[in-house]
Amino acid sequence: MEDQDDKKIVKDENKIRLFITVVIVISVLSVLTIFIYEKIKSSNGTIGGITQPNGVAALPQQSGHDSDTSGDAGAIGKNEIKFTDTNFQAKALDYKGVVLVDFYASWCPHCKKIAKNVTDASDNLVGKAEVGKLDVEQSAQITSKYGIQSTPTFIVFKNGKEVAREVGEKTTDELISLVNSNL
Repeated sequence: MEDQDDKKIVKDENKIRLFITVVIVISVLSVLTIFIYEKIKSSNGTIGGITQPNGVAALPQQSGHDSDTSGDAGAIGKNEIKFTDTNFQAKALDYKGVVLVDFYASWCPHCKKIAKNVTDASDNLVGKAEVGKLDVEQSAQITSKYGIQSTPTFIVFKNGKEVAREVGEKTTDELISLVNSNL
């Protein structure tokens, strides 16, 4: 009888050990999950893209666009505006009409690839809308205010209010269409 009681006690102790092990494993997994979540949150949520300085992520390359990667992302065409933290209010938000802003980074291969598309769109939109570029590294205030996390990001403003936003490479026609749909 005592032998059976001893076996039952050992069996119960094993169940308790197993239970404690499971609780510890679950606790460790919970802590790891929270840790990973906080890391992702602190990195501006840039997962899967290539994280660059200032938490801006370059997007995966997309096909079907009409420029190569050799362009100067910050080149300003004759019909484009160079937006900065200093002039953004006056040139973009106080403007009565439609403004397309290209939020770019000079190191971003996608921004370089589509730089000519932005210039061509600005040439085609003369008299309809203002088009310009804002360097996310040079204008941290505006970049932060609009929550720019990826480049290129295009925002259309109408009478100072954001009315459309697109992220990623765009063809000249896509940019023109984005503006025309918000005139």
